Parts: sequence; C-alpha cells; structure tokens
Amino acid sequence: MPRSGRLRDALGVHYATRIGRERGMLRTVITDGLVAITSDPRATMHWTRWTFFRFVFLAYGVKLVGWPQEIPFVNLSHKSMTSTNIRALLDAWASGQMRWVEATPRELLAADHDSRNACPGPRFRVQAPHPPGGRNDIGKRRERPTIDSAKFPPRYVRDGPKSRRYIDSDEEKDDIEDADDWGAVSGQRVGLARGEPAEDPIESFSDDD
Repeated sequence: MPRSGRLRDALGVHYATRIGRERGMLRTVITDGLVAITSDPRATMHWTRWTFFRFVFLAYGVKLVGWPQEIPFVNLSHKSMTSTNIRALLDAWASGQMRWVEATPRELLAADHDSRNACPGPRFRVQAPHPPGGRNDIGKRRERPTIDSAKFPPRYVRDGPKSRRYIDSDEEKDDIEDADDWGAVSGQRVGLARGEPAEDPIESFSDDD
C-alpha cells in the first residue's frame, strides 16, 4: 500500500497554513489507502461516526486500524484535532501502524449493533478524573504541638469523616415512600382538624319544631 510516495506527492499542494497542509496530507494518504484496498477509484473517506460506518465500513467491509487511542475520531477540521494530533496520525500512517484491513464477519455484526464499533480510535471518551476531595484528615483529630495530649485529651472523639469522599451519580436512589402505606397518624381521622369531633353534635331542626 503506498505511503511515503503519496506523502511526498501531497507535499506539492500549496496550503495557507502549516496545519492545513498537514491536514491535507493526512486526508490524501488515508483516502488513497482506501482506494487501494477497495480497488474503487471513487472510494471516499468519511470523518463522522455515522458516515464512516455507512459509506466506508459497511459499504466496503474494511476498517482503519492503528488509530492512536488518545486521539478521538472526529473531522480533521474540528477544533479538538490539534496539529500535534495530525502529526501523530501522519507518523502512525507512515510507520505502518495505522492501515486499512478487511473487517471480520463478527466485527461487521458488532458494528451493525452499535456504529461506534466501526470507528477508529477510542469507542468512548476517557472519563474525567475525580475532583479533589479535600484534605485526607477531614473529620479526624489533629495533633496540636503546643499541647500535651496525654494531660489534656480531646473533648470530642473524631475518628474520620461521616460520609464518603465521592458518591457515584449512577447509584440507585431510595424509593419514594407511598402515602398509602403511612396508615393512620396518631389515631386521628384523616381530614379532621385536631379537636374536631367525628360527627356534628348540632341537631337537625325542621320548621315543624
């Protein structure tokens, strides 16, 4: 599969910026590689998850392997695609680490179930690290260098924090209580104010009385 030769050919194209030139080089070599493995001169590389899945992975049954895991698969013009990322992708292609290969039937089935399985690079974003959880001695008694703890013991016992440092947002929440299960409250009838009798003691009078 042509690599270094196509890189030299791409260098002959004039671009306004260096990153534009490198971006154009990367598009050229990857598209030429796709044409070579599919034997289709009209084959075109696509740079979004859905279009890559539909018009490259399923259409030709090929996949792009060796894409660096730390670089997300996005359009090369996206703001997250830095010049460092572009150069890393060019190096991966020139070294043969990144290349086109035929997809297996199992891979095709997995991609049909979830299009993310077809795309190069990481399937999911790297989870952000936990924020700082504060001091490690929160809720614990700290030694005071100016006071003899043997003569003056602490007034309250402090053996650590009362809650966990981190709480998983995916944990189940407690079930909401059902009002029907509460039953009677302190023997008082529902709907009656405190001290109000259950029946009206006023007798009914008629005009005949």
